[in-house]
Amino acid sequence: RSFPEQGLLKLERGYPTEVAAELAEIGHAVSEAEVPLGGAQAIAINHANGTLEGASDPRKDGIALGY
Repeated sequence: RSFPEQGLLKLERGYPTEVAAELAEIGHAVSEAEVPLGGAQAIAINHANGTLEGASDPRKDGIALGY
């Protein structure tokens, strides 16, 4: 994951060094995040067919739940 914070583009560990270098090359001030960055659960409403579509970050202990 990446996250902009105070003028820096923080990258989690695991990004290839080439990716960080390319981001810096196109103008981003890149730094490595000291801790993992966030998590999410989300639900999208598909109005066309009346369904809910959910997803949950596998690194977190939550679930995407709707009814």
